[in-house]
Amino acid sequence: MHKPGESHFATEVGANRIAASYWRIHDPKLLDWVAQGAHSREGAFPNHVPDGQSIVQYFDANYEKLQAPAYLWYQNRMILDVLAETPPPSFRATLEQPIFSGLVQPAATTPSQAAATSPRPAAEIQALSKALVGRWSTTYKFEPGGMVPEGGDGDGEEVWRTGPGGFTLMEEEHVRTPFGEVFLLALQWWDKSTKSFRGMLCNNSGPAPCDLNSYYNSSLKWDGEQLTIDMQFPQNSKKMVWHEVWSGITATSFTQTGDMGEVGGPLKRAVTIHGTKVAEVVQSPFAGTWKTENPVPTPGTITYSKSSTGGEHFSNNRNSEYDFAIDGEEYPTDRPASTVAWVSTGPSSWDCVEKIRDRVTRKIHLALYAEGQTLTMTYTWFNPANRTANGSSVYARVSGGPGLEGSWKMLKRIEEPDTMTIAFPVPGQMYVYIDPIDNTWAGPTDGTFMAVQSPMSPPGMTTAFRTAGPRKMTSETRLGSKTLYFATLEVSDDGNTMTRTTWAPAKEDQKTVLTLKKQN
Repeated sequence: MHKPGESHFATEVGANRIAASYWRIHDPKLLDWVAQGAHSREGAFPNHVPDGQSIVQYFDANYEKLQAPAYLWYQNRMILDVLAETPPPSFRATLEQPIFSGLVQPAATTPSQAAATSPRPAAEIQALSKALVGRWSTTYKFEPGGMVPEGGDGDGEEVWRTGPGGFTLMEEEHVRTPFGEVFLLALQWWDKSTKSFRGMLCNNSGPAPCDLNSYYNSSLKWDGEQLTIDMQFPQNSKKMVWHEVWSGITATSFTQTGDMGEVGGPLKRAVTIHGTKVAEVVQSPFAGTWKTENPVPTPGTITYSKSSTGGEHFSNNRNSEYDFAIDGEEYPTDRPASTVAWVSTGPSSWDCVEKIRDRVTRKIHLALYAEGQTLTMTYTWFNPANRTANGSSVYARVSGGPGLEGSWKMLKRIEEPDTMTIAFPVPGQMYVYIDPIDNTWAGPTDGTFMAVQSPMSPPGMTTAFRTAGPRKMTSETRLGSKTLYFATLEVSDDGNTMTRTTWAPAKEDQKTVLTLKKQN
């Protein structure tokens, strides 16, 4: 990695990496659309890098001269490279990239040397951060003929926060407008090489969710009292300019205006925003990123038996059961849009394929050992974005036999870890994202059931969370009107461990406990 001023290429790749990780959490479908667009544009722009030259060195050496289509080729190439990174970095990790000035701390052998050589953010970014960092409630007045043809009002939130060390300043906006909800992310930093602010805007205004071109021919200025952004952008066949000013900034309020017009022509007021500082809220102990430790065996038993039609019947003896046959055909389970298909691979072994919405979610190989007294399952999860995860379970026979039929008790389970990110955008509202299964939930913590969004979950699944104490939450997950399981989340006193306990209805004596460790 390089600092700004040393490599423009590293700075812009890093900015794309931040954008991809942000939208991977907040709108994965949008990121998929970006990937499809980038692949479709591959080859549409000519490669202007001379044979034998490094694309990085050529970009840095000609940065101020590059224009379309050469610059567009670079941008598309950067997007494709970032989206191909495996495993994809977390949002926090991307913000800690040493691509911005001063993020890399010089080596030091003693604490006093470290203090003496430790880099500090520029005074300009410190002053801007001091003025705007915090959570602001906003009201909008849209003028007729601009962003809203008939004019209108809106409201929303702005959250300003600094990155690690105070070298970057991030703005997040959520606006409810007459034309729908709008989400925006912007990053600002001080570039020592140009002695000016640089930035990146993410609001779907360009060919990608985060458009580096938005600031490519633009300027950001902070005079100690006002923040001014002048940004050029195309609109149909016209070249337009957006002039935005934060003024009257106090500890509790600001005024923000946006003017728009053609480059070189008069600008017309499009929107006026008034911001009011929201009182600081103590950070929830649940907020952060958590990684699962190896899960303990699921209590209780699973049972295979003959079905009433002469085929097979499966039950987990808690909240799921269905009929199937070992003939390679797909059979519906008790979950909507979910199927299983079984084939025999030997006298004591089988393969099973599970699907949701016609998409393979897991492949399982089952085999009997120890004269039919031990059942092993080795499996591969097929997670979104072509990511796989392997796992295995070992069961001991409780009853039945010979063969697969009978009851089995789990002795051991091994699975690759998941990460759970929990955030509270506003008090009383929680956001949960589980990677790599691409599971998203957002809603109030008052027991309201909200949809679970995941290609790994059947349609109709909902979960309700309720705050049960400073360090405890309860939840209930349903499929339609049927309760699948209850759960509690509890955070330890030191804030480093979260325990998730789940159980099926009427099965409180068979609880599964999962331990998660805080990562940030």
